Amino acid sequence: MAPLWWTAIVTLVGFWSFAATAGGQPLEAPPGSTPLSMHEIFSDQNSGIPQPRRDVIRSAGQWQSIVDQLGPRRPAAPVDFDRSMVILATMGMAQYKNSVIRAKEGVLKEDLFQMRDAIDQYYADKGKYPVALDALVTDGYVRRIPKDPFTDNAETWQTVPSDPDPNNPTAEPGIYDVKSGSDATALDGTKYAEW
Repeated sequence: MAPLWWTAIVTLVGFWSFAATAGGQPLEAPPGSTPLSMHEIFSDQNSGIPQPRRDVIRSAGQWQSIVDQLGPRRPAAPVDFDRSMVILATMGMAQYKNSVIRAKEGVLKEDLFQMRDAIDQYYADKGKYPVALDALVTDGYVRRIPKDPFTDNAETWQTVPSDPDPNNPTAEPGIYDVKSGSDATALDGTKYAEW
């Protein structure tokens, strides 16, 4: 991004160029007159333009008299640096905490998807649901049971049992679904345990 002063200079040069060409039309001298050169226009002689008084300030006393003519300077508004930094740091911490939570939510969604996919593959291959999540590891469907990002523990996953098999009522029901063991609330207002 260009500095503000550079933008201002480019804008002023553009306006000056536009004005110098009278809005895009070439300048012409009035009939019967001779055009002036730039040197003549900007010199004090023969320009016909009243020139500002050009004083050369040669001493500190002259500077002081100019300052006295301008009057007292208003003090700049005080900037409370400490308070400003606290406000900025607070805003930054809130953004940081939300980004950490969003990252954990993304990890939770991915872990749930991977484990649910492994449960579905297990059922498709074996015709029954796994009795425990560890069966997914021992039978090679996942390398390991991931940690729940909100409880930071692989043992807190909540399992949903499958319906009993009507063809084999004595069979132990397997794990149909898995959910987070956290009772915290997500940024969107839902519970992680309901995902």
